Amino acid sequence: MRHLLLSLLLGACGATPAPTDAQAAPQATTPAAPSSSSSDVAATVNGEPIPMSAVDAEAGAEIMKKRQEMYEVRMSALEQMIAAKLFAAEAGKRGVTEDALLKAEVEAKAAVPAEADILALYEQSKPRLGGATLEDVRGKITAFLEQRNRGERMQAFLEELKAASNVKVMLDPPRFEVEIPAGAPTKGSASAPITIVEFSDFECPYCSRAAATVDEVTAKYGDKVRIVFRNFPLDFHRNAKKAAEAALCAHESGKFWEFHDKLFANQDALGEGQLVSYAKDLGLDAGAFETCLSSGKHGATVSLDQAAGQRVGVEGTPGFFVNGRFVGGAQPFEAFAKLIDEELARTN
Repeated sequence: MRHLLLSLLLGACGATPAPTDAQAAPQATTPAAPSSSSSDVAATVNGEPIPMSAVDAEAGAEIMKKRQEMYEVRMSALEQMIAAKLFAAEAGKRGVTEDALLKAEVEAKAAVPAEADILALYEQSKPRLGGATLEDVRGKITAFLEQRNRGERMQAFLEELKAASNVKVMLDPPRFEVEIPAGAPTKGSASAPITIVEFSDFECPYCSRAAATVDEVTAKYGDKVRIVFRNFPLDFHRNAKKAAEAALCAHESGKFWEFHDKLFANQDALGEGQLVSYAKDLGLDAGAFETCLSSGKHGATVSLDQAAGQRVGVEGTPGFFVNGRFVGGAQPFEAFAKLIDEELARTN
């Protein structure tokens, strides 16, 4: 029974996250350096200590990935254990076996695969089916959809049980300090309980998609959220670094976010002449803007942003840190809302 429960849970929770532009694995950020105590010393060389915090900084993204992976493994195991306890408790409350509860609440209530869903999955999979007809694979497709629907129903039922129970999760995710330099483009108050630091690339299509999600976040949460934008142009996007510099030139005139939206709306046209044209469209002083852009005065700032991102494990874009918790890729609004709601509950 327990193995069946866990397999249904894994089927419901195993969706592949949206890829980043560089197919980066989930990462976490670097924790605030601990005080220099004996427990922080990893080694000494001729009496000179090497702090563990320095070792972590030297290891960089790799150690951050391992921390995130460890947290995810622990959380997966914890969620399975919570689910098993809730399920057993509900079966006991009803005076039925766990198998009977599974049949009544999951198998009986799981959606039956619709013909439209079967056909849609067949069309989606057709390039990999080697010419097999729908009837050839109908049984396998139907079985897959039945398993998926049972998993979704199991997850929904467990959410119902959680809502009716006293479940407190104390396992905290890796939470890391991300630098916010003075003068960085921001939206919202510095006193907001939620700070989201975004590392982005104006030529990255996933970043453009994520920008719309950030707008949803600010629309829903208002003054509870502060957005901080940091540039992370990828090497293989030839116009991204200059576009980042142009956005900072616009920032000098208080038009960063308007220019930000303009760039994401025109990702296929980010040449220097076009950047100047966008500045004119927004009413900026074209001469001053062009001088700023051609001088490369903000190139160092962009490089500092990139270095800061690398220190906290960013490898692809977009990368977000919600109160220090990493979110990689163009995740849906619901993924951000879940973290924000958790952080608001924690701060309260």
